[in-house]
Amino acid sequence: MSFATKVQMCLAFGMPAEFGDFLVVLNKIRNKFGHNVDSELNSKDLDGLAVICDKYDWSADKPIRAKKLEITTDGVSKEYRYGEVSRRVDFLIIFITFLPVFSGWALFFCRRDNIN
Repeated sequence: MSFATKVQMCLAFGMPAEFGDFLVVLNKIRNKFGHNVDSELNSKDLDGLAVICDKYDWSADKPIRAKKLEITTDGVSKEYRYGEVSRRVDFLIIFITFLPVFSGWALFFCRRDNIN
């Protein structure tokens, strides 16, 4: 069964369409690396995900391209801004924007249907 078919099934069972949009683009990136481990993330891949996040207002405080990631190690904090360091950091910013939104829906869905 293809990934697109699995997404369609999830949509039929109540997953919001915007998650399907995101997951299809994310799967294209995953597929690229699955078929060629030497692939690199490119701006086009990430822009597709960023546009979806902004379109559905998952990052309510500011657009994805204006976000930053702060990481503290050994008591030292560093800020990493979208588009300024690496595409991996950009991917992380996008993914940590998406994950709480998706998790919130999944938790609500499970509670609504009493799924343990």
